[in-house]
Amino acid sequence: MLPGLLKRANGKKRKQRVLDLIELPVAFDGLSVVVNRDNSWVDYLTVAELRKIWQPGSSVERWSDIRADWPDEPIRLYGPGTDSGTFDYFTETINGASGASRPDYTANEDDNALVRGISGDQYALGYFGFAYYPANQNALKIVPIDEGNGAVSLPQRR
Repeated sequence: MLPGLLKRANGKKRKQRVLDLIELPVAFDGLSVVVNRDNSWVDYLTVAELRKIWQPGSSVERWSDIRADWPDEPIRLYGPGTDSGTFDYFTETINGASGASRPDYTANEDDNALVRGISGDQYALGYFGFAYYPANQNALKIVPIDEGNGAVSLPQRR
């Protein structure tokens, strides 16, 4: 019972106050997979491709390792550090286990640092909370994700 709901009345007996609690969602945050604004080849990624890129032991080193017609250029990865809830959510959703990720990416707990890294590198790919995308959409391109049914989805503001 919540403190303060029982009140002593006239020093003799307690009266119970009834309080109805309701849950109000205040905010939601999604996850954004992003590339540099100058990246002209990525129109979407599949969950399977994200898994291929980010799984532990991944052999993906170049964009052409993902799709043969993409540039034969190194892919540079950016994402949150291992203490981040975004990291936990992404790795669980994409790789099937919280914390399951390749270790050779530029990790940073500061999403603004991730934005700077990705926006400064045409061959970068990264992910972070959607809240950081709208203010940086002139420097970044959000990547639609195909969950395997041929329909792509993007995070949206509500």
